[in-house]
Amino acid sequence: KSGRPFKKYCIVFRDFVVQHRYSDFARLHNHLKKFFSQEELPALPKTKASLFSGFTGGAMTAASLRRDGFEVEERRRGLEAYLRQLFAIDDARRCVCVKEFFAARRRLTTESMESTRSSTAL
Repeated sequence: KSGRPFKKYCIVFRDFVVQHRYSDFARLHNHLKKFFSQEELPALPKTKASLFSGFTGGAMTAASLRRDGFEVEERRRGLEAYLRQLFAIDDARRCVCVKEFFAARRRLTTESMESTRSSTAL
């Protein structure tokens, strides 16, 4: 890919842990827009220009680290809400692209639940 830093969002959804980049969610959403109207689909959380906007001359301040961490967690919560709302739409839940999106999921175990709790957002 581009070599730029990125985040994978770790979301506990139903009995599964979903780990995807924001761009994966955006790709899913754009594909679903071919089959559903904008009014039918939940809104995808917005992205800031960069999660790494706190870089100033190669150094990050404590305030920018807190702000970026807050933004990552807010986006993770927004993506979690997006999945809940998407699954409330029967036809969307049955779409092949949604099933493929969840194909990389893994069933929760005690061990995976502990690792998920210890990292709020990857």
